[in-house]
Amino acid sequence: MPKVIVLVLEGDAATATLAAAAAEGARDVRFTEVDLRVVQSDRVTGSATIKALDAAERLADYDGVMIFGGADSAASRAITSFAQQLAALEPANVFANTVFAFIPAGGTILECFTALGGILVSSPRGVEDGTARARAYGARVAKVAGWVRHALGHEHAEHEKHHHHH
Repeated sequence: MPKVIVLVLEGDAATATLAAAAAEGARDVRFTEVDLRVVQSDRVTGSATIKALDAAERLADYDGVMIFGGADSAASRAITSFAQQLAALEPANVFANTVFAFIPAGGTILECFTALGGILVSSPRGVEDGTARARAYGARVAKVAGWVRHALGHEHAEHEKHHHHH
């Protein structure tokens, strides 16, 4: 079962709302386990509280990571700082098979996270409404994370003996 985390680094209530929509979209993908977290302290948005991520190292436990951040300079600094924490994790290739998605997908965030390796998934095209687009993006990340997890399962010889496609 693929695990996806939707993480809010920085931003306002609108950013948190889009992140919640992405988490809903990921949950709609069969067998996907989804967590919605913020980097700092717990944040209240509307009627829900988004719990804080307990440690950056926890991201290594997920097959898919969606990161939501604001577009201002404070958000860019927060994103850079968080990416540096992740880059310091051992082993160096801990995110080699992790599916990443970013909103917004500007230059700073892409530069910071492409250095981690992993697989970048872009936002789906043709969906104009922001909330619907975030939901579709969440579903897309969950699907790709599931595919990667499934394919990696074939690398284990013991698993191949008992697993067949019909």
